[in-house]
Amino acid sequence: SVDGVEVPPAGWRSRKARELLRILASRRGRAVAREQLGDMLWPEGGDAGRVGHRLSVALSTLRRVLDPHRLVPVDYHIIAAPGSLALDVAHVELDVEEFFAEAAHGFRLVEQGETAHARAALALADRRYQGDFLADEPYVLVGTHPDEARRVYLRVGRVLASLASRAGETDEALLYLGRVLELEPYDEGLHGDLIWTLTAAGRHGEAAQAYERYAKAMSAIGAPPRAREELRVDSITFHAGGGSSIRMTRHLWTAGLTSGRDQVVYSAPLPSVSLSGAFGRCQPVEGAEDLDEDEA
Repeated sequence: SVDGVEVPPAGWRSRKARELLRILASRRGRAVAREQLGDMLWPEGGDAGRVGHRLSVALSTLRRVLDPHRLVPVDYHIIAAPGSLALDVAHVELDVEEFFAEAAHGFRLVEQGETAHARAALALADRRYQGDFLADEPYVLVGTHPDEARRVYLRVGRVLASLASRAGETDEALLYLGRVLELEPYDEGLHGDLIWTLTAAGRHGEAAQAYERYAKAMSAIGAPPRAREELRVDSITFHAGGGSSIRMTRHLWTAGLTSGRDQVVYSAPLPSVSLSGAFGRCQPVEGAEDLDEDEA
């Protein structure tokens, strides 16, 4: 969206401009070589000069979409170097970046013992998650990890479940564990968390049913299920993304982490650009016509 208004399909004018934005968004601020962009947008190849001109046209179109009233410098949203392009994430809001920042902030609060504030911050991250980052993106770039958001979301869910369980809110803990198990139904650790959360709450019948579901899930992938007692792990360590790590015990979470990218908020009259559609699935543009490569 631009200034809080979603760009309509007709507003794009060019599918290639939309695709260019998707590629740059997938890099989350890291530069992409112009030659690589040309190969990805026009895989049929052709004269290098002609492809370069087409890329310039797509870039010009994209800039007009992001700043229709010419209120900011030309490189405000897209940084253009002689050999590369990059999205300036200080001026373009990516939902996935906010998700990572909220998750990192929540983990940091856990480390500081601010569990109430940590739960609030992580709940924001939980609500923001809409699916894998650019899950339907056909352009796979070296250094791009579309499932990174999923991995962090799974850890957010486990932390929230642990904090809820510590607070005696078993149903809320089970809700979070159920969500993450839907995404990772064959994760033995998650099944163990669920079984022992139920056991600790005295809900032994439900715990037995949860163990049966675990055993069926393991059998479905040809893995022998572990004995129920073996699933109880007193300490689990895993990475929380962005250089962070989390260690879980039965009664305590501690965390050491590197915070995500700082978010920059600016006020009018600068155009506010948000790529909320880049987090999860982006719908194809209907009715957008490609500009001729000779158009400026």
